[in-house]
Amino acid sequence: MSDTVRLALPLLAAAQAQKHVTHNEALLRLDALTQPLFKSRSLSEPPADPEEGALWLVAGGAAGDWLGKDGRIALWLDGAWLFLTAFEGMTAVAADEETVITFLGGEWRQQAGMVLENTLVAQSPHGAETRIAVLEATLSGLSGAYAETAPLIPNRAVVLGVSTRTVTAVTGAAS
Repeated sequence: MSDTVRLALPLLAAAQAQKHVTHNEALLRLDALTQPLFKSRSLSEPPADPEEGALWLVAGGAAGDWLGKDGRIALWLDGAWLFLTAFEGMTAVAADEETVITFLGGEWRQQAGMVLENTLVAQSPHGAETRIAVLEATLSGLSGAYAETAPLIPNRAVVLGVSTRTVTAVTGAAS
């Protein structure tokens, strides 16, 4: 049986018996890997009493049931551990650290605070990208209907949010 490329979700096979088993496994993995929240990424041994559906990022030097699973995602499901593999661009929250981490270049990278600045979130095989970026500029001596600034929004970019801070009163007919 084959799996999907990024999330390793099991695919149904033609004329497969008990398709619901494969389908349910895929849904459980998808549930775990969509907007993942790791309880911790500092444990090298499994917790004594894990919650159903909880995730951990296995730390180096793993022991016990996690032996040999360093760097894998541990999911507690139906009374057993299921180990999943992170994919390039995967972003998660480490709850105990209250930080956002992203899997890039084969390693988890911690972001500053909860803000991802100019970070690649996802990329398609054809080069389309989703990025989170902060552009900042101080504009002064403005007059006329528009102003050109040094930081530019790239051609064909979709902007999801803009905020401004005005430090001088805006007056006149165009205000």
